[in-house]
Amino acid sequence: MHNKWNSNDRKKMFSEFFGSDFDDVRKEFAKIGKELKKEFENAAHEFKTRTKDHMEFYDKVPPMNLVETKDGYRMELAVPGYTKEDFKINLEGHTLTVSLDIAKTEVEGETVHRKEFDYSKFSRRYHLPEAANLESVEAKYDNGLLVISVHKKEEAKNQSRDINVE
Repeated sequence: MHNKWNSNDRKKMFSEFFGSDFDDVRKEFAKIGKELKKEFENAAHEFKTRTKDHMEFYDKVPPMNLVETKDGYRMELAVPGYTKEDFKINLEGHTLTVSLDIAKTEVEGETVHRKEFDYSKFSRRYHLPEAANLESVEAKYDNGLLVISVHKKEEAKNQSRDINVE
């Protein structure tokens, strides 16, 4: 089936309906399209930059597990290759800071081709909840895992109770 409307008829009908010249509208859409493309490119660049910065942060701190039990809290940091003397753990108020700052040693005659972990310097802070007993913080380093345990206050341990439904 043949379309009886040619392109000039469509342009004329468009101009009459919208009150604007078809070519002017087309140019305006092209301009908006270029502006949108530029905005998307800027947003993509910003996203890449922020994501890269975020990932670099996580590359520089060890992964951590945070576990709560009925008796307390346990933080586990995976930091293989160090000694217990390498870590500094400080408690100020309810803020617990775990840090490591040791000099990097290069071995003469060795060339590192790939290094996927290196925590020669990091600092992480944790805000302990009000239920934490700040007098009972303990730390242990064994087989590359730094475990920090914080007991709960006695009154916080016994806050669990059953509620009757009426």
